[in-house]
Amino acid sequence: FITLIVMIGGLTMFAVFTGVVSAVMMQRLKIVMDVKNLELDELRNHIVICGWNRSGHLIIEELHADPSMKHYPIVVVAEFTETPEHELKRIDLSRLYFKIGDYTIIDVLESVGIYHAARAILLADATHPRSDQDRDARTVLAALTIEKLHPGIYTCAQLLDRKNNVQLRVAGVEDVIVAAELASHLIATSVRNQGSVDVLAELLTVQIGNQFYNIPLPEQWVGKAFWEVSQLLKDEFDTILLAIERQANGNRETIVNPPKDRPVMLGDNLVVIARSLPQVAGGKS
Repeated sequence: FITLIVMIGGLTMFAVFTGVVSAVMMQRLKIVMDVKNLELDELRNHIVICGWNRSGHLIIEELHADPSMKHYPIVVVAEFTETPEHELKRIDLSRLYFKIGDYTIIDVLESVGIYHAARAILLADATHPRSDQDRDARTVLAALTIEKLHPGIYTCAQLLDRKNNVQLRVAGVEDVIVAAELASHLIATSVRNQGSVDVLAELLTVQIGNQFYNIPLPEQWVGKAFWEVSQLLKDEFDTILLAIERQANGNRETIVNPPKDRPVMLGDNLVVIARSLPQVAGGKS
C-alpha cells in the first residue's frame, strides 16, 4: 500500500513538473513570437524571400557575406512544416525572420512588410510536393501580386521553365533566373573552355576573390569612349569594365564588350569585375 502511494505521488509530481515546464516553454515561445511579429511590423528596406528550396540557405549565406548587404534584415515566408534554422548554422539569426504562410496571399505579404521592402526574391518553392508547372505558377502569381502592391521594389524570380518568363517581364520583374539553364550553360562552357569554371566560380560568389558589381557612371565620365572608361577604372581602381547597362524605351539593355569607341551616356551603369565595390565618386543613380 505504501509503495502504491509512493508510486502515485511520484507520478503526480512528474505530471505537475511536466505541466509547469510545458507552460513555461509555451509562454517563452509566445513571447518570442510576439517580439518577432512586432519586429516584422517595424522592418524597413528589408529583403523578402518567398518560397524555400535547397538553394535558400546558400542565397542567404551569400547575402550575409556581402559587406554592403549583411545588415539588411531578411524575411523568409513559405508554407513551412518546420522552419529551416538548422540549415543556417553559419548565419547570424538575429536579422533573419521566418513567417509561415502562403506568400501568394495579399494578407501574408502585408504581414512581412512588403510595402516597405527593398528587394524580393521568389524561389521555386519546394516546401510541399507540387509539379514544376504549379511551382512556376505560384512564383508568377506572387510576382504579380508583389509588383502590384509595391511597384518600386526590385524583384528577382527563379523559374523552372523559361516559357513562364513572359508574364514576369510584363509584371515588371527585373531579373529571372532559370537554374537548369544556367547549370547547363556552365557545364557546356567548362567543356568548351577547360578551366573556365574556376573563373566563373570565383566571380559568382562574394566570399572569395573578385566579383561582379554594377555601379553608376560618374558624371565626369559622361561622353567618354568605352575604352577610356575602361582604362580609368583599371588605372584608378584596379577594376575591369565588362559591360554598359542603360535604359532604352523603358527597358533595360546590357551591352557586353561594346566597341571601344562607343561613348558612355548619362544614366548608364557600368558592370565591372573587382575585389570589392569600387568607390567611384560622382556617380549618379
